[in-house]
Amino acid sequence: MTVRLSIESDTSWWHKWAAEYIDMVGRRCQLWSLRQSESERDPLYDEPLNSYFEGPFELLCIMRSSEKSVEAHDEGKMTTVEVELVFAAEHFKALGLKVAVGDVVEMLDEPGGFYDVVHVSHEGLAKGVGNVVVCRGQFRSKFSPARKIAES
Repeated sequence: MTVRLSIESDTSWWHKWAAEYIDMVGRRCQLWSLRQSESERDPLYDEPLNSYFEGPFELLCIMRSSEKSVEAHDEGKMTTVEVELVFAAEHFKALGLKVAVGDVVEMLDEPGGFYDVVHVSHEGLAKGVGNVVVCRGQFRSKFSPARKIAES
């Protein structure tokens, strides 16, 4: 008897595998989801006047990479840290969430580890299977993401 596993037909298996893997090796974090429809924007400059965040939602994620740069300005130095955060798509589905640009992620095991979500993509281990959500997060010392949460 031959058993074949079809990647295209059994995508739920890949989703569960990704969720279990991230549950085992992931780091605790909290996600604040920006609600664009309830947030006000300046009609002239299209900048946020007040932002409404829903959450925090506790999740697990893997931090795949981290780049730090320091720039000197007249006002002082500005530190920028860019990270790549990997979440299981199954976890978002269970919470009824969709991560989007503008959301804020806090790494709970890292003091001051707040990151703005600046890019979101869905990736997978097999072609056509988006079982993980990859977010590029950014921390800038001059414009701390923690400030966005405190002001909402």
